[in-house]
Amino acid sequence: MVKPAKTKLCRYPFTVVPGYGVASGRADDTPYPEGAIALQKPFFSALGLDLSRCFNGTINAAFDCAQVSLKRWDQQFSRVNWFAALPAEDFRFVSCALLRQDAFSEERYPAYIYQVVASSKIGHVQPGNVLELLAPEITGLAYGDVMVLEIKENTLMFA
Repeated sequence: MVKPAKTKLCRYPFTVVPGYGVASGRADDTPYPEGAIALQKPFFSALGLDLSRCFNGTINAAFDCAQVSLKRWDQQFSRVNWFAALPAEDFRFVSCALLRQDAFSEERYPAYIYQVVASSKIGHVQPGNVLELLAPEITGLAYGDVMVLEIKENTLMFA
């Protein structure tokens, strides 16, 4: 009997940084008071991706590099017209886990890298070293906290 190859997982530390507040609807000038993620979830669900356990906002993860990019992804949805006043956008998702560690324990949260493909994104472009993450609400998470992204090897490229 042939055993399936084990998938190697890699861990990358990151710092939680502020975003634009558009995904969550917290920005004062957002055109989506309920948040972009809340508006997008039904569209992704209809396409087969259930994000119901994820918080209606993103965690902005800054890595210690100039640029981080996806080499591969689990799902891609093209031309999602989630808001009538905007052109359709393309999205990529990668399954991953977030680890929150302290001296005595490690908490693990299922998560996704959430990426609007740059060529279809209208505005609110993230710095090159930042990825947006979707996860369940993490109590007490604050800007400046260091967490760890756990993901299949050869998924990310750092420069």
